[in-house]
Amino acid sequence: MVYGGHNSVRAQIGYPSDKDYTELGGDEQLPLGAEFQEHMMCFVDPHANNPEEKYRQAAKLIKQLAISTSHASQVEKDRLDQETLDIKSLQLLRGLIHNEIVKMPESWQPGVSATCKQLKHVEDVQNALNHYEAIAHVLPHLALHSDNLVRESLAFIVSILFSANRLVQTSCSNYFLGTREEKFFYAIKNRMLMTVMATKEKRSLYTNHQQKVEEAIQQAKTLRKALRDGHMAEQVILTGKGKDADLLSKISHGSLGLSGKKSKGLRAHYGSQSMFSGSLSKSPLAPDDTPPAPNGTITNTLKSFGLFRGSGHSRVSPSKDKKVTVADMDSKELVQLVEESMEEEEMDYHDDGYMELVLRMMGLMCDGQNTTLQDYLREQPDNIKSVNLIAETATFLGLIYGSINNTNIVLVTEIFTTLVEFTVGNNANKLVVLDSKVCDYINCILRRGNFHKCSDDEILVLKEAIATLIVALIEEDFTRAGIGTKEIVETIDGEAIWQIAKDCHQRIYAEGAAVLSRDVRKKTRNLGFKFYHILCRLQQLDTTDRILPDKLLKTPEGKVMWSDYATGTLSIEIIKDNKIQKIHFWCKDKSVLREDVKEKFKYEVDRSSPSNKLRELMDWSKDITQDINYTRRVLKNRLARFFVNYWWHFNIGMIFMSFVFLVLTLATWRQPDDIHRHVTLYLIIKMRAFTVILTIQDIYMKTHLRVHYLPTVSASPPHCKCITFPL
Repeated sequence: MVYGGHNSVRAQIGYPSDKDYTELGGDEQLPLGAEFQEHMMCFVDPHANNPEEKYRQAAKLIKQLAISTSHASQVEKDRLDQETLDIKSLQLLRGLIHNEIVKMPESWQPGVSATCKQLKHVEDVQNALNHYEAIAHVLPHLALHSDNLVRESLAFIVSILFSANRLVQTSCSNYFLGTREEKFFYAIKNRMLMTVMATKEKRSLYTNHQQKVEEAIQQAKTLRKALRDGHMAEQVILTGKGKDADLLSKISHGSLGLSGKKSKGLRAHYGSQSMFSGSLSKSPLAPDDTPPAPNGTITNTLKSFGLFRGSGHSRVSPSKDKKVTVADMDSKELVQLVEESMEEEEMDYHDDGYMELVLRMMGLMCDGQNTTLQDYLREQPDNIKSVNLIAETATFLGLIYGSINNTNIVLVTEIFTTLVEFTVGNNANKLVVLDSKVCDYINCILRRGNFHKCSDDEILVLKEAIATLIVALIEEDFTRAGIGTKEIVETIDGEAIWQIAKDCHQRIYAEGAAVLSRDVRKKTRNLGFKFYHILCRLQQLDTTDRILPDKLLKTPEGKVMWSDYATGTLSIEIIKDNKIQKIHFWCKDKSVLREDVKEKFKYEVDRSSPSNKLRELMDWSKDITQDINYTRRVLKNRLARFFVNYWWHFNIGMIFMSFVFLVLTLATWRQPDDIHRHVTLYLIIKMRAFTVILTIQDIYMKTHLRVHYLPTVSASPPHCKCITFPL
């Protein structure tokens, strides 16, 4: 394998960034090295004036993919060569977009000028490739049987849909509605079935392995009791037959596991061969003369335990190693010993169907509340057979939610993220999720204390995705076909949600919280507020009074936590269809929303018609967001924040300086008798003193003029906690 250089953006494309260029070993890995970059630049015209002209040569790669799907070769060698060519073409096309995506900041946020500028470059590449019908010619490759080609096709579609490109989403919907083919939907369903079958097979093997572990533990306990009480059958030991003898041999050799690895821990502490030496020597079950077993198993079994030293010895000779009897071992130590002898294998998840890429692709198709694709992924009325991909995704979650570990927690998080894109703003998809028992899966996950071998960051991301899905499900109070938000609320466990909020609060303010990084503290606090806001919304929608604070807050510490969350929470209320739709949010700094803006929003909105009210709401939302961003940017500067927060004291200080200057002028001014009189020292000192005072006042007034154009921000009064805007 040729070394392609260091896996960093700086080494691969020369951009000043040290983050990884590609994920090595992942499903979206790209080739490294200057050769791949030079090959990619052959399809780019750097002197073109517009994106379409710049990437005109890349249209040849797209045309090649179109020819590949329409003229399939029947010869095996030609088919393999064509498959390799298609994979290389998809990698080159994806590399054109990827080289712009890696230039984005690691934690980029929409609305920032630098982010918007680079995001525009990404959109230019996406729109140029979409202009040459890349989506229409790549989607058919998902129905092929080559896993590598399907993986590259999925990775390319994910790249071209990055940041929910509206033009690409429109091309996807036009392709689905124009072709009316079922290949795409059945290809996605087959990918899910492939992953489901692999997961079920692995789970079956793991279940059998766990049963083997439990059986070995029970046998070990029985053996321990028999050795202690001296009731073990003599013939079992001598002939080496029976479950107990097999257990002795397996524990001795550490071969209870599936792969036969030696165990560590207690075996290393007690020793392997002399573990049970001395226990049989005290028992009357050990005869003076040991006859040879017909099958020879007794010799091997006793030798493995240090109980047999040649054919002429009649007693168990002491071992040089540390002697520990089974009868003297504690029950917990014995169970731990057997579990270590059994090789504890985890249910390693392998994404055979590239489910993570499939989920990301469907989520990006629906990102930005694209209701057309949200509805079409649920039902295809113009096809002969319809595939409900929303229900298929929820069903797959039901298969994997009970065995979350470090190998599949990223996939489970991606499932919840995709379900968010399916359900946000789409009430029909919310009912599909409810019917698929996703809320029950959520309750089960939230009640779990920990996840095996998962890092704290992975668990935080998973719970944040779950919280976002719950918010999407209950953000709007709706009723459809007799079922609505109330049924969703009834299935959500309020106590489990409050427990997560309490755990986040305790983790932040615990004694060892100082060791947490700033990013982890921020994520933990944000997660706690999210679950608290869910509780607030559930209390508003619940009609059974089962989520009242009086029932949840059972300790004084819980009341303190609730008060802390309530202090930093604000809400927005919108009246729609005669129902109050209320959204809670964590307000880190209440001063960024100015009082005069709130007053204007309340009284200057055109409510003459429903359409005008909706249009005014959207326009005012954009203006208020811009004003908040400007105010936040001003308050980041310490000097500006000082003048904004203490503007009243600053004005009073300027008035006081003017008054002092006036008093000094009146007290010290004298009319000279002769203007040509010699200037005295007193006059010089007085003139310099006035010059200093005038300079200070001039600086004060100029600063006040600058402050006049800064937003006058004052803390919001406690009673003003929401904005009601009727629709």
